[in-house]
Amino acid sequence: ELFQKWISFINSTNPDGYTGYNIFGYDWKYMADRDKWSYLKNASRIYEIPSVMEHKELKSSAYGVNTFDILQIPGVFQVDLYTEIRRNHKLESYSLNNVALHFTKQQKDDMPYMELFKKLKGSAEDVWLCAKYCVQDTFLVIELIRQLKIIPNLIEMAKVTRVPIDWLITRGQQIKVFNQIAYSCNKKNFCVPIFSNDRVQQKYVGATVLNANIGAYMDQAVAGLDFASLYPSIMIAHKLCYSTFVSDDPE
Repeated sequence: ELFQKWISFINSTNPDGYTGYNIFGYDWKYMADRDKWSYLKNASRIYEIPSVMEHKELKSSAYGVNTFDILQIPGVFQVDLYTEIRRNHKLESYSLNNVALHFTKQQKDDMPYMELFKKLKGSAEDVWLCAKYCVQDTFLVIELIRQLKIIPNLIEMAKVTRVPIDWLITRGQQIKVFNQIAYSCNKKNFCVPIFSNDRVQQKYVGATVLNANIGAYMDQAVAGLDFASLYPSIMIAHKLCYSTFVSDDPE
């Protein structure tokens, strides 16, 4: 019944986006596991395209290994504030309480995770305390998003890089560059090939090293093509490069 009422509220308010704190790491998966009657599929904003749960992994040198469990809701964008804070700010702790204290000087009532579920089964006052705790969670997230200007920043970045807002959180840096390249190529009537991930990954093969013919090459120049490597540096340092060689003959 709670899911049914929540879906009815969502459909009546018709929000443009969803946000929360660690919703990609906990909330959506928890709700999907509890949704025995598949009400969540009706959260979609587009008729006949249901919402679906999706598990994603992001591995990158910049962000490390991240896993996301997201309820993909067609027609809306989603922002996980926890992911945004971790990426853009270095803090001692990334709990909502600590983050809110750092940026807004506000805190919520302390209530351990397991105690929350116990109080939900307790007296009317216990349930009221749980409701107050959840309301504080909600308003702290909204206040953080407002103060840090999360939504305007994401919208402008999405415009510049030509990617959906969700991709700024669940994808890495390469897709931003690739989409701009694809956009520029399309304006010039070029197509950018997209290779399937099913391709057999070929191992990188280094350069072929040939045996050198010993001697001094006076009549025929030897080209050094890799000017960032060790050997051209030695050539330049010891005046063995055309760019530093000075002849006695002014001609």
